[in-house]
Amino acid sequence: MANDVKCYTLRGKAKFPCLNIPKSYDNSSFTFVEDYNKGAYSCILLLDPEDKSFKAIQKQLQTEYDKLFEEFKDSKQGQTLVSKGMEIKQAGLPISADTNKEGEPTGKTAVKFKRNAVNSQGNKAKIQFIDRFKNAINLEDLPELSSGSDLAIKFNCYTWNKATDKKTAEFGITFCILGVQVIEAVTYSGGTDWGFDFEESESETEKDEMIGEDSIPF
Repeated sequence: MANDVKCYTLRGKAKFPCLNIPKSYDNSSFTFVEDYNKGAYSCILLLDPEDKSFKAIQKQLQTEYDKLFEEFKDSKQGQTLVSKGMEIKQAGLPISADTNKEGEPTGKTAVKFKRNAVNSQGNKAKIQFIDRFKNAINLEDLPELSSGSDLAIKFNCYTWNKATDKKTAEFGITFCILGVQVIEAVTYSGGTDWGFDFEESESETEKDEMIGEDSIPF
């Protein structure tokens, strides 16, 4: 990973976390199934839209994204698309107003995170997990995290582009999961595996020197 890649950390309540095993959607059974080849790890964090730390990070993310979009339009690939008469449209950040199952707003902001189980080079994802005290959690000891878990997710951004039709290409961004701090785990059985008083906010923006696959990401 390049030294100038920015990393961010956000803390919130998990919604539909898929962090224990990667999954993909099976059209035949209409369900999500375990898939270590084409699946992905994912999670939504619910945050207070008025939280000052979150608003500051959101602003920085938008600024970084806008810059990457302009760089892509000026790149050889972007100019090739334009020369073919295609319009390049910028997708929104993976941040939106949260809604309940009836489609009604909950007053929270939903931030979506994802990491493919296998990247384009064929390397398997290694997400680092730590507890409240920043001790490493072995995967075999990780509880089956469910909605309501209090998590801090460390992530960086990667961009993608795709043709939506013959005249339009879409440029987007994904928040890629690097590490997860489990502050309080809620399991599918409804219980709590551990919980701690969180002494200080983990919402921060930082510029890492390097995040290695074997390093603790917090």
